[in-house]
Amino acid sequence: MPDRLADLLHADAETVRVPAPDPAAVLARGRALRRRRRVGTAVVAAATVLAVGTGGVLGGGLLRTPAPPPPPGSPTPPQPRRTPRTAPGRSATR
Repeated sequence: MPDRLADLLHADAETVRVPAPDPAAVLARGRALRRRRRVGTAVVAAATVLAVGTGGVLGGGLLRTPAPPPPPGSPTPPQPRRTPRTAPGRSATR
């Protein structure tokens, strides 16, 4: 009876020599990948903060519109009266 293909492949796989990886190289590569990922995350975060800040400054200025000037000949509105601030328990007059 002929051998199964899986048995033949397993027999051939056992004869293949695979060198052991260098532990120092594996650790160095892993650290480099982690550093690259962290730097990339920091760059994206900084760009996002910059974009949101710039958008807030530019957009905030566009949203504020000055009050229209009063029509000519109209009286100026009265200004609210300010009272001096005092510490609690003290009167404004001496």
